[in-house]
Amino acid sequence: MINAKRTHFTQRLAALFLALFLGLSPMATLAMAPMNPVDFTLSWTADDGSPMTAAAVPLTFPDYPNSFWLYLDDQTFNKDPILHISDNFSQYAGGFSVPNDQPVSSLFSPDAGQSPSEDNFVLVQALDASGNPAAEYRLYISRQTAQPLPPEEEPQIIPDATVSIHYVDQDNREVASLQTKTFEGGTHTVYPDPYDLQENYIPYDTEPRTLTVDMAGANPADIYFTYQYQAPAISAIVTVYYVGPNSEQVASPQQRQYEEAGSFTIEASPDDLLPGYTLNDESSKSITVDQNGANPSELYFS
Repeated sequence: MINAKRTHFTQRLAALFLALFLGLSPMATLAMAPMNPVDFTLSWTADDGSPMTAAAVPLTFPDYPNSFWLYLDDQTFNKDPILHISDNFSQYAGGFSVPNDQPVSSLFSPDAGQSPSEDNFVLVQALDASGNPAAEYRLYISRQTAQPLPPEEEPQIIPDATVSIHYVDQDNREVASLQTKTFEGGTHTVYPDPYDLQENYIPYDTEPRTLTVDMAGANPADIYFTYQYQAPAISAIVTVYYVGPNSEQVASPQQRQYEEAGSFTIEASPDDLLPGYTLNDESSKSITVDQNGANPSELYFS
């Protein structure tokens, strides 16, 4: 009786384990499903006759999607292993652009060296049923390391940039011709160099400017140098004569100097008028002074 009970218990326990096994089987199968759409595997025969395999490892570097790293040491390379490409999800009905199960030596691949780049890989196109490329994969075959270094950043080629140089007055009006100059990438100092600056303009804000040229262009793209107008210096001389009825001098001539523009009145005021002479002319006369001098430059009182 006791044996019967033990037998019944054992049967129930076995049934429970069987149910658990059947229930977990789909999950175990899912966990073992391949993670990559394709796999690259090498196979060869060792010296002792045992079969050997090596699988390419997906690269995780940014900007290197669908890329795999496959390391071959000298001993393996000398065995001329066979490359097999697995379509893990059966989604490439046309196969691959690289024939499957061929010696790796027939790929004519460059040695990927220490790190991936844009020119040291084997391009493998996955094809659809019509033979058209459906996806692309890169296979890097290295004979130097199983642990690739991060790819070297490609040097940026900064294009030249054009800068406009303006010469203006304090009201932002052009006082010299606009200039355009081209600068290469980097930091530059720009000096004013107007070749046709208008007359009587002098520097106001003409300190050298700094600009930078990068992938976004020139900053700033427009540079302004400012000038201010300065009236030309004025030095005008007016000579005053005192004459008699026959244009003879009756007093010493006088000179008046002016250093600013405008209209002025000159009074008749001889210093040494000859005795017996009086001035019958008007007692004052007007002149104007500008950058061209005095007008008139000579006055006569009689």
